[in-house]
Amino acid sequence: MQLFFCRNAFRAARGLLTLALWPLTATHAAPPTPPYLHAPAGNRFARFDPAGTTILPDGRFLTPVGKSLALARWPNSLVISPDGETAFVASEGVGQLILHWQDDAPQVVLISPPPNSDGKKGTSGGAAVFSADGKSLYWSSGDSGEIYVIDTAKGAVTERIPLNVAVNGRPFQDSFAMDLKIARDGRTLYCADLTNFRVVAIDITKAKVVGSVGVGRYPYSLAVDGNRVYVANIGMYEYHA
Repeated sequence: MQLFFCRNAFRAARGLLTLALWPLTATHAAPPTPPYLHAPAGNRFARFDPAGTTILPDGRFLTPVGKSLALARWPNSLVISPDGETAFVASEGVGQLILHWQDDAPQVVLISPPPNSDGKKGTSGGAAVFSADGKSLYWSSGDSGEIYVIDTAKGAVTERIPLNVAVNGRPFQDSFAMDLKIARDGRTLYCADLTNFRVVAIDITKAKVVGSVGVGRYPYSLAVDGNRVYVANIGMYEYHA
């Protein structure tokens, strides 16, 4: 009798142990799958779709809102004429004068930099500014050290203002025409000469350099406020041999 009771108690205890362990093994979840980060485009290739969604090379989407207009390669800057009717985009090796840019079918006039004195292809910088009356546009040439004067009615370069001239008896060469700004009175054009560490003042009526001020290493961008010209430099220090 005692033996039978012991056997039954052992069997009952073993059953309870099995029941107690079963939920633990049955509800054990698999380890979570680590997140997989990817660009919005997934495995789709880059494509240009002006009427829909463009996929950029890094996999992001670009869906412009409103009207869009195709430009030349590597657009650097955009300026609007004083009357708001004409835009100019300075790109690598070409400028685009966009007439009535807000219309449904704006007219685009391509303007190429004139060739250098040695016959090589003309260079272009990334800065441009309209005259106060909007009849002229000034476009920096970059490496050739000139400022192109564009007649906006003709859509062509009609004059070139060289920066490599002597100022107060000091000669300058290897100028790099960078940013451009016009004084409030519309008579003076300021140009940042990147390689000569200076700001050049140009008399617009004479199309001639009339002043030069050293401003430190690599002047890159200009701003005009009243009778002050502010300069943003790439570097902090100017070194001399």
